[in-house]
Amino acid sequence: MGKYLVNINQEASGLFDINLTYKEPLLLSKEERKIKLHSYQQLITFLTKDRFSEYIFYKNKANGRIIDRILQLAEDRSSSLGNIHVIEQTVEPADESQLINSLLNGFKTFITGMYPPHFRYTKLKHLFLETADIITHHETQQRLLHSSNINSSIIFRAEERTHHPDWFGIAQLHIQEIDDGFSVKIHTQNQIYNQNFTVLGFNEYFSSQTKLNHTGEPIFLTMDTNEDFEIFSNLLNDFYNGGLMSVKEILPHIKDECMWAQKSMCSLKTGTRMALGDGEKVLHSPVCYTVQPDQIIHQSISDLFEERYSKAFILSNCSRCPVAHHCPSCVKMTAETELKEKYCQIRQQQAFVPDYIRIRNILKSFVNSRLNQLAESDMIQFSTKEKKLFYQADHIQDLPVGYQNFFLFLVNNEVYVFINHSMKFYKINSPLAVILEGSLFEESREDIEAYMAKTYGFNGNSFEKLLSMANLFGEKAGIRIDVKRVEEHANGRL
Repeated sequence: MGKYLVNINQEASGLFDINLTYKEPLLLSKEERKIKLHSYQQLITFLTKDRFSEYIFYKNKANGRIIDRILQLAEDRSSSLGNIHVIEQTVEPADESQLINSLLNGFKTFITGMYPPHFRYTKLKHLFLETADIITHHETQQRLLHSSNINSSIIFRAEERTHHPDWFGIAQLHIQEIDDGFSVKIHTQNQIYNQNFTVLGFNEYFSSQTKLNHTGEPIFLTMDTNEDFEIFSNLLNDFYNGGLMSVKEILPHIKDECMWAQKSMCSLKTGTRMALGDGEKVLHSPVCYTVQPDQIIHQSISDLFEERYSKAFILSNCSRCPVAHHCPSCVKMTAETELKEKYCQIRQQQAFVPDYIRIRNILKSFVNSRLNQLAESDMIQFSTKEKKLFYQADHIQDLPVGYQNFFLFLVNNEVYVFINHSMKFYKINSPLAVILEGSLFEESREDIEAYMAKTYGFNGNSFEKLLSMANLFGEKAGIRIDVKRVEEHANGRL
């Protein structure tokens, strides 16, 4: 018989974590095994797997609603539960200001579809309903709740001002369309918060000479016209051919941005965001689909989407497209329209668009942390296949640039590097940037030394010190800077 302590704690962000601690009383060492969970399904699997185990929940005002749902779901799913004990605590809920910020960021993610990996594989995060009362069937509610992340939110159109029963999620978000955008009202356990969002087409946004208010309403850009697609295509050319991106280009969010990202970002089959209703589109989205509530009762979410995807893919022209394997699943389910044809042209002719999306999001994090130091007209420069910025040796000018480990860029004559695995930015000098970019192209020590001597006038001793500094930086940042001699490169290729 084992004993599990179940702590559902509210983090500094306002979001919740499930920490399952296994205590083995028979071991003198009092061995503990800690497991971190994110979804109702994960925890209920533990509760129902061993009816001889003991589970102790610590319940308070902050997590009480989540614990009640867990116990109800567990009872509905299994008749053979372990010994469950609930201990009441007097912990007061944390200040909800950070939770509001997390929910607003989550809503932006819902509109862009750009869910980070740790959310895409923890089940449903956002559930959109065409109307708040669309689901009345208890079994449907329980199935959706069972498949959700404990930090999920329910989103629906604010057709009336009542607060509906919160059977799902830690918050309710009411959407109301207004001029040039929409308003979102966030209902948490103890607070109501309003936020307006501006919605503009690409063409309208970039044609405007109006200065943005960095502290004002968040902006979402849409592509609904041929002109919007042309503007976006021009931005892609500036990115690829010039290695350029402006602050104004980086600041706004892109509605359904996931349709341009790497295929792995697609949340359709993972069920991260979902919509129920009569219409096929979600907030006029060109790619995301809704399903009928009664369909959820008879099929699993994954089976339902797999069936619809298979039928739609056969009927579309995507099966004959040479780049279809790079596109998100939802795009292959859309009807053949003039705008989809524009989308396909960009995907086929500017295949680097996922790199643009990836780098734009890296730079968005950087720009948002320095809004008071940057102007909208400031340009950020970086290397691409067509233009090298730091290490400019002639023989590597046509080589593609890999962004897997780190990303180098220049803004206002200052050089920065973003480390992918730690998601940190470091300010560095230009000679160090040359070493990093040279190692990226697997250049030999002799080639980089010759370039440094020609460009910066480095002698042998100066170059040795630079290499030593580069290695120390690599250790600090957690990246490998591998600069080998010619013979070492040759041996490595044998």
